[in-house]
Amino acid sequence: MLQKVEPFPHAARALGILADLGYRIAYISSRPGDALFNTVRWLQVNGFPADQVVTGLSRESKLNTVRELGPAIVFEDDPVVAASLAGKVPALWLKDWPYNRKISQGVIRFKSWQEIFRAMISSNPELAAAELATRKDE
Repeated sequence: MLQKVEPFPHAARALGILADLGYRIAYISSRPGDALFNTVRWLQVNGFPADQVVTGLSRESKLNTVRELGPAIVFEDDPVVAASLAGKVPALWLKDWPYNRKISQGVIRFKSWQEIFRAMISSNPELAAAELATRKDE
């Protein structure tokens, strides 16, 4: 079933840019441990960069793993995980869903990955120039 799920538009592209900038991309998930193979395969098929993929974690184990990694950026949707990480990681982007709207402190809420892509482009002149050149070539 996971193999048929479509990725969010612009997600692979945004994460690919972060990978190209030298960030390590880790996916830390509470999905069941037996979903690891299918998760890795789905990421590959859909063009997502992946330095590390971990599944089968409880929320507490997920939080501990994130803390151990010391990430520069976290993308999350779980309100419990987000509330626990708010103010403890440099940048916490929270995918906007009805179930997590009570969380507002210490998060940057986003509705689409296009917003993240635009934020990266607008904050980095070199990326903006590269994006402009890419569009001219298309």
